[in-house]
Amino acid sequence: MKQDTEASPKNSLPAGTKLNFGRDGAPLSLATATFLDGLGWHRDAVQEDGTHRDVIELPPLANSSDSEAPSGAAASESGSQSENAAKTDAPNPPAERFVPEWFAAAMKMPGVIAEEAREEKDGHLFILLSKVKSPSLDRLLRRRENLRFYTLTWIRELAGFFASVHDAGLLFRRISPEFFALDASGHLLFSRPDMLKVCKKDNSQGLSALNRFSAPESLNRPNGDALADQFGLALLIYSIVAEGIPTQTEHLPPLRTFIPDLPHGIETAIRRALSADPGRRFPSCRDFCDALLGNGLTLREEAKTYRMAASTEIGRLKSQSMPVNQDAWFIGYDANRKRGLLLLADGISTADVGSGDLASAKVFEAVRDAWEGPVGEILRTHTGTLTANWHKTVLEAILDDANTRIYSFLKQPIFVGMLDPMTHSPGSTAVLGLLDGDQLTVATVGDSCLYVLRNGILELHSVEQNLYTRLIQERRDPRDVADMDSLGALTHSIGNFFFDNDGGIQLKRLEPRLLTINLCAGDRLLLCSDGVPDCLGSNADELITRELSDGDDPQKIATSLCKLADETLGADNITALVLLAE
Repeated sequence: MKQDTEASPKNSLPAGTKLNFGRDGAPLSLATATFLDGLGWHRDAVQEDGTHRDVIELPPLANSSDSEAPSGAAASESGSQSENAAKTDAPNPPAERFVPEWFAAAMKMPGVIAEEAREEKDGHLFILLSKVKSPSLDRLLRRRENLRFYTLTWIRELAGFFASVHDAGLLFRRISPEFFALDASGHLLFSRPDMLKVCKKDNSQGLSALNRFSAPESLNRPNGDALADQFGLALLIYSIVAEGIPTQTEHLPPLRTFIPDLPHGIETAIRRALSADPGRRFPSCRDFCDALLGNGLTLREEAKTYRMAASTEIGRLKSQSMPVNQDAWFIGYDANRKRGLLLLADGISTADVGSGDLASAKVFEAVRDAWEGPVGEILRTHTGTLTANWHKTVLEAILDDANTRIYSFLKQPIFVGMLDPMTHSPGSTAVLGLLDGDQLTVATVGDSCLYVLRNGILELHSVEQNLYTRLIQERRDPRDVADMDSLGALTHSIGNFFFDNDGGIQLKRLEPRLLTINLCAGDRLLLCSDGVPDCLGSNADELITRELSDGDDPQKIATSLCKLADETLGADNITALVLLAE
């Protein structure tokens, strides 16, 4: 049976209507009504103590009568609802007069909140939904509370529920984190069954209320479809991983901004489901879930051997303004122990004293001396386990040494009287890796890049340390910055000091970003200066993937990649260090 086609906000019962739902005590007072095409209305109801409750108001179905007997599925659903009503001692009006078959089925889906009671009044049926005792996902996201521990549970439960909704031939009218919660057993609770609707080919039912979880195409096709739901699911999962609702969805920051050790492939799966083009999303929410969880949980063979090489180009256009290559790289590797140090450094061109190539050279010297000194001795000869804490301590010590070397350069008498708070000191970015067996511990400073290609999926594991990233990590909206061009300004570099008005200089503590990558056989890594992706342009990811996949000679790959970036633009120094795990 079809819902009454005359149903509209105008013929819902008026605000202030009182309902008892067969309970003792003060009645509920109906407040605002929100029209639900194809169903009825959602009513906000208020208890005497001010508590708000969710009530669904249903008009009679078209062509129904009090004497019409249920049959088939409707009879089964009616019986089930009668049992529910009996449990609450609530009146049990004939459900078949009011409840569409699809909604009766939706109310019985696992995860959908149960009804607490129902009441018929003035020819309409009112269903009081049970209260959810667990905090909503919206509350958890806004408070950033208990999300990290339950992330995988949330992902599994949400993806499974969305898939079940679509399997039942239903869609979401609207997606919002306030509709979802987890019970004490970790199972999903969906508190708003009225936010579901029938999936129809003509897409004519149930105009959706748009919000930040709405797919971009919803502006032109507001009725939505399963692919639009997938976008909303992906944004819910993005918010859970990022531990907060994004301020805007047009340019979502990389998830590694919040989770440095995010498993490889997770970002790619979420980005695909969030594609502005529905045709580029996954065929279904279940496929999305499989890709999301499969990438992070699949057991892969550990890497046994490594081959690595590097190449650099000054940049054909860059050389016209700066005839010196300000990049530097270093490879120190012991094949017997499968341990080594890898460096990519990019000197910053804005120095008032010294130069970018001086700064990157100081970083190179610090890494080289570490490899040739005690650090390298331990890496080459130690037979026991080197702890993760030792890895990170060594990386931080090497970078601090590089910073101190630049500091010593500026402390020379020749610079007395030349330094003040406006001085731009010689600085450098760095990607410094410590390889120990199948584990690569990395410290990054600035905006140089670390890419990982695994199973055909390329992801950027480094995150630029600039003003934009700082604002995002502080949960501030970058759009509020008056000078948008300043968002790309680096907030961290090697060679960053405090200068006072008297020409004094003090070391500023470095804050490298630390992450760990467990390497697998077949992995291909690229450490590069930002000149590589910048010169390759908008297709950088596709081109880097193609070049890293071409052959098994790291030297040829590095050389070809640098030449390609130079030929494409060449507006910056270009350096690539390639590592192949086998």
